[in-house]
Amino acid sequence: MRIIIITQGISPIVYPLLTSKYDVVGIIECAPRGYTKRKNSCFLLKKLYYFLFRIATLKAISKNKQIPYYFMTSADDVQLQTWVKNLSPDLMVVFSMSQLLKPIIYKIPKYGTINIHPSILPKYRGPNPEFWHYMNMEKEQGITIHYIDEGEDTGDILYQQVVSVPLGMKSPERLDLLITNTAVPALFDVIDGIQNSTIVPHVQPVESP
Repeated sequence: MRIIIITQGISPIVYPLLTSKYDVVGIIECAPRGYTKRKNSCFLLKKLYYFLFRIATLKAISKNKQIPYYFMTSADDVQLQTWVKNLSPDLMVVFSMSQLLKPIIYKIPKYGTINIHPSILPKYRGPNPEFWHYMNMEKEQGITIHYIDEGEDTGDILYQQVVSVPLGMKSPERLDLLITNTAVPALFDVIDGIQNSTIVPHVQPVESP
């Protein structure tokens, strides 16, 4: 299974996928919200900081493992389409992405593109579901692995698991509980299920509660 990872920074899915049985053929790093391409003094100081303290970056990991790397700044990036096509992925795996992929991108892989979302969809679609979990004092949270479509976290559901999260639990503990301990092991089963045609996607309700 040839996989492209799409994420921001060294997220919890990066090392598990890189050390898995799957063939990671590319890594796309999605720029954060509000990103502007400016080479000012702050930008240079940040690069110097990472260099001096030998802090790992997603780009450095890609280079070290000789995996093609792409920094995505716009969902309308026409060069990205060519880059992905040239790698001939079977599947793209997304976690923590600040933009919505266009159909011309997420439909390229043989098996499509899947996303890990830290809520039980269709509840809490969109960015920062953890804020709304806190706001509404949700003890029963969870994760959803679903296909990406043209909507925002509206694609067919492949896997869900409810997780009890103690009130007040903050990251990184919350992220470890939901993603590292719950979503990542399930992700491998989902990938195998997609490849072996043993997993049945379920259509989401149109409306979110």
